[in-house]
Amino acid sequence: YITGFIKFDDEDNLLKVGLKYRNKRLWNDSLMHKSWGIKTSKKERVGGYRKANLIRLKRKYLLNSHLGYLLADKMGLFSPKSEILYMSMNSQRDGLRLFVPQVDESFLREQHLMPTDIYVGKILSAEDMLKGDFSQKKTFLNPAFWKKAACNNHYPCESMAPLEALLNFEDNAPLKMIDVKQFAVLAVYLELIDAV
Repeated sequence: YITGFIKFDDEDNLLKVGLKYRNKRLWNDSLMHKSWGIKTSKKERVGGYRKANLIRLKRKYLLNSHLGYLLADKMGLFSPKSEILYMSMNSQRDGLRLFVPQVDESFLREQHLMPTDIYVGKILSAEDMLKGDFSQKKTFLNPAFWKKAACNNHYPCESMAPLEALLNFEDNAPLKMIDVKQFAVLAVYLELIDAV
């Protein structure tokens, strides 16, 4: 991150923030209009959040992301609030950006949605597929491919018990662990946004 300042039209003061390119890919670095990641100090908030993104509207799919967030909210599903903003940088017009919070541990805690540990699994990337590497194909069912990304106080930080209970289920055990009605709403949402 580098130090910068940000101001929204409806706010009076400049806010000191950390800024960085949102991704480290060469194509983003080489573009005139870039996507940015923003981070504030622990006591400050930008648009109500500690970490957020200003994502360049590079194609129609980004608008679809914004509309997808709006639809999720209308359906009663948890989703980050997004907004399309017009951005200026160093007094120069810099085009439209999708302002959306970074969904991470701090975001979940702010939304009171941190009931347990958070685990992250390695997803099979397009690069792996091009290389013909399908070794991670069964990531979801193997605890060895997961790591703990956030630790709550229900279990010791080195414990993988909740993840193991989810992955090593028997019969209809997962039905006792999830809200089936909410899961059905999520399934309908995924169908509506053509994500399945």
